[in-house]
Amino acid sequence: MGKVFKYEKIKRNSKKFDWITSDIRQKCRIKRRMYFQKRRGEIDAETYSSFVKLLNRQITQAKKAANMSYIENYSQKSRAVWNVIRETQGTNKRARNITVLNNIPRRNGESDQQILTN
Repeated sequence: MGKVFKYEKIKRNSKKFDWITSDIRQKCRIKRRMYFQKRRGEIDAETYSSFVKLLNRQITQAKKAANMSYIENYSQKSRAVWNVIRETQGTNKRARNITVLNNIPRRNGESDQQILTN
């Protein structure tokens, strides 16, 4: 019952979030405040949406710059490029798009191709 667990600090993957700057953090806080102001009707939706577009553009540029510096500093360039591609698309992207045709129930002995075209 009275077991004591060892406290361990978990290392954060520095590659994953190194694009977040203090300016982006501050603008995200402002965006959050603006969202609630928009909901209360204190600011109009157009002002909020233009700020969000500006912030998203800045985040995209920061991510691109971080990915380019990662690729440039990595010794194996092609591996670095594929790491970036996998990270941006998600590791299981390909597995989700695969359809297994063997699990489709058959109607009167039709083939997989006939079932898909119908």
